[in-house]
Amino acid sequence: MNFIEGVLWDTSQGKLQVGHLQLEFNTSKNGGKDHKEVILGIRPENIEVSVSPKQGFFEAQSDFIEPIGNRIIIHLVAMKLKMKAKIEKIKEINKGSKVWVKFPSDRILLFDPKNGDKIFP
Repeated sequence: MNFIEGVLWDTSQGKLQVGHLQLEFNTSKNGGKDHKEVILGIRPENIEVSVSPKQGFFEAQSDFIEPIGNRIIIHLVAMKLKMKAKIEKIKEINKGSKVWVKFPSDRILLFDPKNGDKIFP
């Protein structure tokens, strides 16, 4: 699981600030007030990776690649944030490759940094 510190900054619109990234997620029960510190959690297999720019994706760079059978774990860096994605092998991705990444909003988990309780969904 990837854990990244963030801040809810517009809960009515489901906006989350993670480093320099601004993410949107389903607001049906976002559990919070504006400007609340949270920990974003997302599983490596739920991160989407593209070799070309796409709407709703942010730019990252591959730092290290671990082959595991017909899949790979790609270690990514985006705006000083580190994360791992588990994806199908893609020939175009090598160490240092520029890629585009998306955290699907229905796969984002939010945790309270003080006690570790899940607050979303």
